Amino acid sequence: ILLYAGLNDMNFYIPPEVFGAEYRQLLARLQAAYPQAQIHCGTLLLGAIGGDQNAMKPLSQRLTPYNAAIRQAVAQAGCHLVDLAAMGFRYTSLDAFHPNGEGMAQLAGLWLRALKAR
Repeated sequence: ILLYAGLNDMNFYIPPEVFGAEYRQLLARLQAAYPQAQIHCGTLLLGAIGGDQNAMKPLSQRLTPYNAAIRQAVAQAGCHLVDLAAMGFRYTSLDAFHPNGEGMAQLAGLWLRALKAR
């Protein structure tokens, strides 16, 4: 299972501690429903708008507590962390959240690179 969730929570100002508790619940439910599955959880990235990698820097800083919550929840649940944020890349996007076609390919490439490195 590949899990990439939380950008909307950050965008709509869900408190990071609430997000973290709900993320832990989600992992527990996935583990209960799919006990034989490996669960790989990605940290969050923002996209670049118009190829500008730096335009979203202030918004990127808001991701920090959400990514910390993901890292903590993954460690507690014994799942696999795919630390996409640590790769320091921004995918091509329409609005910093929704990747365009090129951005989807870039995200897929990041996931593949991280999973192959295991």
